[in-house]
Amino acid sequence: MDNNIKIDVNLLEKFVQTDFQNFVIKSEKHGGDFLLEFIFKNDFENNIKTLNEVLFLFKYFNGSKEKLLKLLASIRKNFPDDIQGIIYSLIGDIYLKLSNFSAAISSYKKAIELNKDISNFIKPVLDDLKTRLDPNIDGVFEEILNYYTKHKELILTIDTNEVELKYLNLISSTDYAKYAASINCNDIDRKLRLLNEIKNKDEFPFYYYRLAKIYEEKEDFEKAFSIHIKACEENHKIADLKLGMYEYDGFYPNSTYTFMKNSDKIVWCRNISEKLSGFGIIHPIRIWKKTENFYYAYPYPANDAIKIARKRRKKLIKDWPFKISDEIIFNSLAELNENSIYIIENEEVPEYLLKELEINNSKESSALFSINTIHVEHDFSKIIPSHIQKGVIIYFEPNFDDKDDIIFFNPEFRIIRSTSQIKKELTKFSFRTKKYQL
Repeated sequence: MDNNIKIDVNLLEKFVQTDFQNFVIKSEKHGGDFLLEFIFKNDFENNIKTLNEVLFLFKYFNGSKEKLLKLLASIRKNFPDDIQGIIYSLIGDIYLKLSNFSAAISSYKKAIELNKDISNFIKPVLDDLKTRLDPNIDGVFEEILNYYTKHKELILTIDTNEVELKYLNLISSTDYAKYAASINCNDIDRKLRLLNEIKNKDEFPFYYYRLAKIYEEKEDFEKAFSIHIKACEENHKIADLKLGMYEYDGFYPNSTYTFMKNSDKIVWCRNISEKLSGFGIIHPIRIWKKTENFYYAYPYPANDAIKIARKRRKKLIKDWPFKISDEIIFNSLAELNENSIYIIENEEVPEYLLKELEINNSKESSALFSINTIHVEHDFSKIIPSHIQKGVIIYFEPNFDDKDDIIFFNPEFRIIRSTSQIKKELTKFSFRTKKYQL
């Protein structure tokens, strides 16, 4: 029973209105696990229609092996040959455990006949059976399960309402029920308790990712950071959740500067690939630390890493949320009203705009035009040369109270400044400032 839920069964029994409520009462009064009965509505033969449902049934069936054999034999007829082949392999596993070696071998051979894709999993078992008839030989289920559900968060997603999902552990003590309840409930402490109760953590490819998300909510950012990295180490796909192209390899070129202090306050921690890919070169796990003059990313991407990420991004991403429109660039350049301008990120400024405005890009100009330079350079003296007298700086400022603000996730940003921090820096150069909201 869930420690946070106290139910007087005798009082509630007469108010039962749903199957789920009925299973909760049954579980409390008599014990037992009703996960499969709830999911398949007590009608396995008609409601199991997909391979994942077959695999789920096999994994969590808690009746006798003989009963499962009959069930699989009946269900098998509802599927095409390739999935029938997989079901035959599962039947072979059951016969193996029952020490009916002849039936096991026959079932495995039938499985290969119907589905050649799984022969690599079955042949080693058949080879073992040639040398020894032992029911303790590992069957093929785990291999097949991994092959068909690899890196998926759950074998099966249950189509039911949120309330029933968040209390699924009331009708089942399986790790699956605890995991599903945890990721669907809102109470942080209950989420954590349910995840901690899971015995076979390696069965859930996103276990550590979910655990890290809990510590994000608790704002224990150091712990969240270390667990997020463990999540990537355990499941390399987690390093690129958004794009799904780059697996975690642990090698991301980063830099260290003297301004970085261990005592700097951590204000944010996430897996940035939830929203934006790091393109295999920017570390997917990031924290933002706060200093007096700016916020900086840790790990801090090296210059070359940012260049490579930008190059890959331009090839792969069409709709980049940080793209500055030509209209804004045009109006900003026109506002400077100079024939010669030092444009730092010249690749961000379309050539036709410069021609239209008859502007020459020159490092010798006293007018500066910058897009996002302050997001990659911590030293303002490297952004603004000493001969600059005026300029336009285009930058993004997040809502610092919104941990989901996409600006925090930009892999190419390693410095973030508030407007007040930017003004403070510009004042040191004796500039007067004016802010325009784009």
